[in-house]
Amino acid sequence: MAAFALTAAGTLWDDNDISCFVDTLTLDGTAAMLPTTTMCAGGFEQFTPGVASFTSAFEGPVDYASGAIGQYVTPADVGRLTPISTFPLALPANVAAGDPTIIANSRVVGSKLPTGDVSTVARWSMDFKADTPQMVGKVAAPLAQRTTAGFTGTAVALTGPSATQKLYAALHVTAAAGTNLVVTIQSDDNSGFTSPTVRATFATVSATTALWTSVAGSLATETHWRAVATIATGTFTFAVTIAVA
Repeated sequence: MAAFALTAAGTLWDDNDISCFVDTLTLDGTAAMLPTTTMCAGGFEQFTPGVASFTSAFEGPVDYASGAIGQYVTPADVGRLTPISTFPLALPANVAAGDPTIIANSRVVGSKLPTGDVSTVARWSMDFKADTPQMVGKVAAPLAQRTTAGFTGTAVALTGPSATQKLYAALHVTAAAGTNLVVTIQSDDNSGFTSPTVRATFATVSATTALWTSVAGSLATETHWRAVATIATGTFTFAVTIAVA
């Protein structure tokens, strides 16, 4: 696989596309290592992995223009639990179904707005800690405006969860000018979706929001997944991401 420069990574946090306000992002995962060294370890330390922990952090220049980062990042956000989807290859509106994404359901553990020294560009930052795995998944629906014609997503190749795994999905609604957006996640054992099965349904939406859902395995015989949406009236701008872990 060829290396690439991180020049246009995009991020959806909650119901916001914060891509144009981020210049630095960090996604980390660690596991507690519990010592299990015995006399039979040959003189080497041995460990058993314990609880895993996933964190993420985003920062960039502050913008107080209407609708920009300075309008909706506040200390009141600390503690909020909401989905985050990061797209390493392109902005959320420029990715394609099946492109990689990194998703997690995360709480805000800290925020700074603004920070800096005199005569420097003011900066903001937010730190998150996930209460789910932080997973490399796939785009099921790029960020786009959709109408009452509805939406049937492209088939995305992804082996379903085993008996010990789950299929996780995030819905980011960044603009709402209508009523009753219903998004479902379907699976099938073929790319043509000749016998689709609804595996998860997000709550009905009539405003900007972000939702998280999951479905447990075993669904390992399902090889393809897609997002499907219906809209009663008006338009909605939304994206859907999925992952298995």
